[in-house]
Amino acid sequence: MRARPSLYIGRALAAALVLGIPAPSRALEVLVSTSFPPRPIGLEEAYQLALKRSETLAISSEAVVQALAQLDTLWAAAKPTITSNLFQKWETAIPVQYQPFSPPSQQSAMFNVKQLVFSGFREILAVQAGRANKRQAIYNRLRAQDLLYQSVAAAYYNLWNIQKNVAIDQEMLKILKDRARDLSAWVRIGRSRDSDFLATDSQRAQTAAQISAMGAQEGAAEELMIFLTGVEARFIPREDTYTRPLPLASYVDRVPGRPDVRAQKQAVESAAYNLKSSQRQMIPLITFQGNYYPVQPGFLDVIKWDAGFYASIPLYTGGQIAASIRMAHSQLRGAEQNYSLVLRTAIQEARTYYGNLVYGLESVRAYVDAEALASKSAEAQMRDYRRGLVTNISVLDSLTTLQQTRLTLAASRAQALLSAVQLAVAAGRSTESLPEAKLP
Repeated sequence: MRARPSLYIGRALAAALVLGIPAPSRALEVLVSTSFPPRPIGLEEAYQLALKRSETLAISSEAVVQALAQLDTLWAAAKPTITSNLFQKWETAIPVQYQPFSPPSQQSAMFNVKQLVFSGFREILAVQAGRANKRQAIYNRLRAQDLLYQSVAAAYYNLWNIQKNVAIDQEMLKILKDRARDLSAWVRIGRSRDSDFLATDSQRAQTAAQISAMGAQEGAAEELMIFLTGVEARFIPREDTYTRPLPLASYVDRVPGRPDVRAQKQAVESAAYNLKSSQRQMIPLITFQGNYYPVQPGFLDVIKWDAGFYASIPLYTGGQIAASIRMAHSQLRGAEQNYSLVLRTAIQEARTYYGNLVYGLESVRAYVDAEALASKSAEAQMRDYRRGLVTNISVLDSLTTLQQTRLTLAASRAQALLSAVQLAVAAGRSTESLPEAKLP
């Protein structure tokens, strides 16, 4: 099924009317003159360009930075703090006999050291949860890279398929032009009928119109590649080899190592640490605190330091601790359910894309044979027409069959290549590269 021309041609025709361009051909000349230079490109190169350009990936990278900063913040809670406090105060004049206790001008300087001694290891649990969050952010970034690779592959093979379709149509257009020219000469000598020439020329005109329509689709596909890579060029995808699938179990076994599955597993681990931390809120907090006083007002100046241990015991919090424990329990159960869902979904994706690849490769092999037979049939029909054994309609039907078979073969090849990428991403692309094999 052919797609309708996109807005590229419509906008060009509208510009022609506004600018007073008399003919549509002038509008098409404007499009051609503003086209980008051609550039051959491979899938891996396109992906590397997209890595540098993707805002989504940059956001994922910032999430990793934020997780590392949060981890440092949690570590700081387990480390001692040292602060310096300076104080200057003036008071109204008081009787002389009281000034040793409260002089009119008072200065003080203090250095404070505070260290958490015991809290039921809540700060350690918080650090462990922070580490799990950091790993989750890293895995999410890896998953974003895999999804970006899949998006680039989809755009890449779509453009490759469209350019193949244009090449197939152009080849068929040449065949129809040559046949129409021969039939025109045969009509003049009475060897063929006018209807034969008109039917062939009509099919030639339809093929030319299809090429124009495909140009709009090609322009849209090129714009998507420009958006993904950030490079303004008329991309020409290179031919790729197919990927021979391993046994299904090989992919299913790799699914637990997929980045998003690992990320969700880290979410479960973080929730488990948070639950343990919530359950230990009833444990007393013991803190060491020491102060050194270089300067103090009045008779307090004889005190140079003090130190001690302080215990904080929660006796009643209005149910706040119990509520936080229930919430932590619920968050852990939710994280476990999300992990189960992500894992089962990943397995289902791997199985689906595996089937798509296997049947896609079988389809490619079948259409390769069909294309060879259709090509021989078209050649035989044209030979038989010259001998007067078949009608021109039979020849045109055979050419149409050949054209549609070639288009379907190109689409099958593009889909097989994309299915290989989708399968690799579904099974965890970063864990193992798939072997390549030259298949039809």
